[in-house]
Amino acid sequence: MTDDSSSSYRIEPLNGDNYHTWRIQMMDILAKLELWEYVAGTTSLPTDPSQQPAWRKKDAKALRAIRLRVAKDVLVYTQDATTSKEAWDTLVRIIPRL
Repeated sequence: MTDDSSSSYRIEPLNGDNYHTWRIQMMDILAKLELWEYVAGTTSLPTDPSQQPAWRKKDAKALRAIRLRVAKDVLVYTQDATTSKEAWDTLVRIIPRL
């Protein structure tokens, strides 16, 4: 079985010059994968410990989806991110200024 976040929905990796189109395409991909709410921060880590592993798994999938679709020189900006929202917010803040 193929992992949607790693093999489907191929787009040009974010390289700084294509930020605006990359952002739109990534929002669509993450929505299709039902992961956008993790990236957007509209869902947060549940307080119930029994629900936390499932949340962390989906957030990690969203983080992978983002990191697998950025160029190597952009990837370094996400290296310290521990959540998909943190990685996304970093890219949104930094890339348009490059």
